[in-house]
Formats: sequence, C-alpha cells, structure tokens
Amino acid sequence: MNINRNLISLKCILFLVFGAIGSLFPFLPLHMNSLGLSKDESIVVSIVAPIIALIGPLVAAPLADRLAGTSSNTSKGRNGAYLRVMIAVSLAFATILYWLLLVIPPIKKNANVTFICNEEGGYVLQDRCGTNCYDWNTD
Repeated sequence: MNINRNLISLKCILFLVFGAIGSLFPFLPLHMNSLGLSKDESIVVSIVAPIIALIGPLVAAPLADRLAGTSSNTSKGRNGAYLRVMIAVSLAFATILYWLLLVIPPIKKNANVTFICNEEGGYVLQDRCGTNCYDWNTD
C-alpha cells in the first residue's frame, strides 16, 4: 500500500474538523432554544446552514482553481500549497462563524400580562402561550 505523505496533514485536519462539527450539530437546536428562538426559527437556521455548506464549495472550488492556475511557479500548485491555504482560510472562516453563534444575545420573551382592578376586585389577564388552556378551580 502506497501512502501519500503530503496528504496526511490534510487527512488529520479534515478528520478533526468533521469530528468537531459532528459533535456540535446535535447541540445547536438546544443552544438556539436556550437563546429564546422558537422551534420554527431554529428549523429555519438548521435548514439554511446546510444549504450554505453546500453552496460554499461551489464558490470556493473555482476560486481555488483560478488562484492555483495563475501561479507562475507550477511546483507550488503541485504540492498543494494553495489547497492548504484555501482549507486554512475556510476553517478560519467556519471557526469565526460558529464562534459568532455563541455571542448571539438571548431573546427575552415576556408574556403579555394585564392587571384590571375595579369595584368587583382585581383580575390578571394573561395572553395564551400555547394551544392548551388550563382552568384551575378554587373550590
């Protein structure tokens, strides 16, 4: 078996990146829920992120080919220097974007509560938060 030693670093980096992303993705909906996003909003984020991940290589691959093709030194293109630079840039960009998920400020949603007071007594009116409406009798 012939092992290409030039690609070992690339294989290790890709293994670590996909391992990190694979361990991060199951917790993204929980993180979005803790920030106050609704289920529908977190579904939209979960759909948009893979779409961008699919479009990203379609943009980066022609750019990498163009940069590697304009090089006057063809030996650089052969040993993968441009590939390493593009992977480093994309990893740095992905790291920054995933880090930005941590600095999103939480959304504080307060239930609309109104207090009415008249001669008969006081009433607290609260907006309905869900489909279930409970009635507690004070017997």
